Amino acid sequence: MTVRRRRNRLGPLIVCLSLQAAMVAAQGNPRDTALTRQYLHEADSIAAGDGGLLWGLSLAGPMMLVDRDTRAIVANVDDGEGRLKQAGSVFVGTLPADQNVSNTGFNWAGRRWTMVALPVPKNPVSRAALMMHERWHRIQDSLGFPARAPPTTISIPGMAGCGCDSRAERYSEPWLPKARSAALPRATRCSFGVIAAS
Repeated sequence: MTVRRRRNRLGPLIVCLSLQAAMVAAQGNPRDTALTRQYLHEADSIAAGDGGLLWGLSLAGPMMLVDRDTRAIVANVDDGEGRLKQAGSVFVGTLPADQNVSNTGFNWAGRRWTMVALPVPKNPVSRAALMMHERWHRIQDSLGFPARAPPTTISIPGMAGCGCDSRAERYSEPWLPKARSAALPRATRCSFGVIAAS
């Protein structure tokens, strides 16, 4: 009787887990989804539409979408070391464990990449903003805006003689005002019709 009761209790749990596994399978592996290819195509189209007008340097370039759980990569170009394999119009592979999955620009397998972690926003404008923002991080060093400025030492007024260190280290982004002033005039002249059409 006890075994039968346990089976009866485990039955709904097994059904729920099976349904959940089926739903995950139905969402598809990022490598197999037309949606992932669509996202890469959207990003490439937006970058091509800008043509380098906003920053004076094109945002087009190597980009990968990476599943946080499986580390599966879907990329718009091959890598420089043959780690990705072509699958139709995209390239697929697995991000090694020594690389973080995040939204960023980074160097890997012989190229400077834009990485966007999946899932991405469903809203097309939010998705476009995320992908273009991350593409900017891929080129920001080339624009003279280093990804991380070295720590700077600052003096804290009124702290001398209090028995604690009168200096504090902090990370600064001294290039931020320069980036804003460089982008604003261009942004006011650029048309982002490509985003609205996507």
